[in-house]
Amino acid sequence: MTLRIEPDNITYIFDNEPRNKEIIKRMYDVIEKDYNLVVWPDDMRHKDINDMILSGMSKAEVQTIISNNTFAQLEALTKLSYFKKC
Repeated sequence: MTLRIEPDNITYIFDNEPRNKEIIKRMYDVIEKDYNLVVWPDDMRHKDINDMILSGMSKAEVQTIISNNTFAQLEALTKLSYFKKC
């Protein structure tokens, strides 16, 4: 039996590397498949969630940042166009 999870119930979170062409390509692929995507804000200094926790951020703070920066479809494309640096 195969369990099918709807795309709107899945959120992809990639590293905060706006200059990494491979990550940007994967982000576009995720949007194309109608999944949710976290597009990190410009003021995010950490590379990933692990760095956020190691710097002293609480789980609640990390979750808030993720929730506030999760996008899909056209909104995700728009945010990604501003995010990428390559």
